[in-house]
Amino acid sequence: MSGGGDHDLSGESTGIYRYPARYPPNSFEASIRDSGGIITGVIHQPASSSSRPACSTR
Repeated sequence: MSGGGDHDLSGESTGIYRYPARYPPNSFEASIRDSGGIITGVIHQPASSSSRPACSTR
């Protein structure tokens, strides 16, 4: 994609990520910034990660 910068993709979003069957869903908030075609962002998960079981390597 060549950068004309005609479209600003900045925005805020919320949603729910659904893990594989044995893990509970987890909500998230995302902030996306478009600065002349350079995209950056941050994802925040309000739910404590300690409430989710650790992933098994088995």
